Amino acid sequence: PILRHCRATFPDLFLGANFYTVNGLEAFPILGRLAREGIKIDAYYADNSCLDHEMTDQPMADRIQEIRSSTGWDGLYLGGTACSNPKNHAKLCKKVPLQDCKQLAETARKHMDVVITTASDGGAIETEKIAAMRQGSGNTPLGIIGADLELVQQCAKDIDCFLVDSYIQADQYNIDPVKLRSFLAAVREASG
Repeated sequence: PILRHCRATFPDLFLGANFYTVNGLEAFPILGRLAREGIKIDAYYADNSCLDHEMTDQPMADRIQEIRSSTGWDGLYLGGTACSNPKNHAKLCKKVPLQDCKQLAETARKHMDVVITTASDGGAIETEKIAAMRQGSGNTPLGIIGADLELVQQCAKDIDCFLVDSYIQADQYNIDPVKLRSFLAAVREASG
């Protein structure tokens, strides 16, 4: 109902969706059904793209890719890869050691349109992780979720898109326009 309402209210807006802790196995059929109903969702962000840095073969990510292809949904797939998971939620990404980040990003670029990761586990910005992910993702766009001004200033050269959430919130339901403007200005300046 929320996606239908948003699309009806903003028919020309680029509209992305995230179903918290739901991966593409469940999300892509929903997005395909909405597309067949004429409700265009332009992008989907999966918290967990189901890639496993400890495996050479990626059966879950391969299955998600098959499901995506079969649904008819043709939007932009942003897949969470090596994202922080401080509470070790079972449906979110597993911690990935720094030495595995480049290879995992190389694998990720075969399964999604935009590789998404986090910049920290709640502490300092992990610039080495971001650099490794950038190198591994190659020409596939690399995005960061949970961005703030400090991250933009330190890492904009390695990042193609930012998913911003709590940093620009006024409260749980509203965006603070001043914070949003300052964030966008910082991105423009850093992108130079």
